[in-house]
Amino acid sequence: MKAVLILLAAAGVASAGATHAGEDLGRCRARIERLRSAHWQEQARYLETARADQAFALGEPNPDARDALRSVLGLALKAGRPWVPRHTLECRTWSCKAVVFQPADQEPYWVVSLHESGELGARVKRMLVNPALPSTALPGSDRPQVERHVFLGLVDPSGEPGPPGPPRPAPKQPAADGLPACQAEGARLEKAIATFRAGVADNVSPQARFEAAADNPALRDEMRRQLVRILQPSGGELRFPLVCHGDVCRLAPAPDAPDDFAFRKQLIHDDSFRARFAGASCCAGGFFFFAVKAR
Repeated sequence: MKAVLILLAAAGVASAGATHAGEDLGRCRARIERLRSAHWQEQARYLETARADQAFALGEPNPDARDALRSVLGLALKAGRPWVPRHTLECRTWSCKAVVFQPADQEPYWVVSLHESGELGARVKRMLVNPALPSTALPGSDRPQVERHVFLGLVDPSGEPGPPGPPRPAPKQPAADGLPACQAEGARLEKAIATFRAGVADNVSPQARFEAAADNPALRDEMRRQLVRILQPSGGELRFPLVCHGDVCRLAPAPDAPDDFAFRKQLIHDDSFRARFAGASCCAGGFFFFAVKAR
């Protein structure tokens, strides 16, 4: 599957480099209409696989989704405590970004609550919690502060629970004004189409990447050391068989492990692990697949 997607991406790159010598304005405008339609379709395909932060980068301001998500997010962040951690929320067409502030010496207790919230889960199909960054959002505080950026990919642009509504039609746009402007738009659209196609290839699920790649014992050994450090298993040995192929590792639960893979909560809390974490597939056949960023 990945090989096919890479070939599509390569075809898009070749198209982006094509020239249109001798093209008049009428032919250019007809080509632009075809490219606009292809751009909209390829963008939709890309958004099906994109991470929540990638979808956020593409969108336009979406105050309706922010209003729909605000109280649901606040309740999830509260995590059963008397207060809600200070945070901001910004939503765009397909994704939202929350920035959560807290003292640097405090555990991000709310991360697990976000993942376990049924109300949030009905509205969000993908979530990405980035490692903590130093923050100056609370000047004058006697405790060092950090902020964590949380990206929430929406089930539907409305921010309401799924299922998603029908696909949006491509927006109507005015015809290009003059041949130079028309050809410049054509070059921009061709480049964007190639980028979307390449992005689809890059965003193939960790499980699919695992199944297509070769054994990677070096990554397995590195990740085993990380997991032993975080989980601190008795006797220093993991209870979960670990295999890595390419840039993806697969964990299989021990026969007596809980069905909900409770150890994932410990991984989520570890900043060092999240800094290398690049997405996951869960839990086909009881396996947990996670991709690892290159150093």
